[in-house]
Amino acid sequence: MAKQAMAASGARYVAKDIEFWNKGDDAMVQWRGEKLNCTIKK
Repeated sequence: MAKQAMAASGARYVAKDIEFWNKGDDAMVQWRGEKLNCTIKK
């Protein structure tokens, strides 16, 4: 289960091997050393 963590901006959640962060139209998932960045295109 991921728990909310401190972030300079946006929302950030972390668990043992995963991190999720989002702010507005941007998001990032990091899992097992791999990072995926996403942005919504309008």
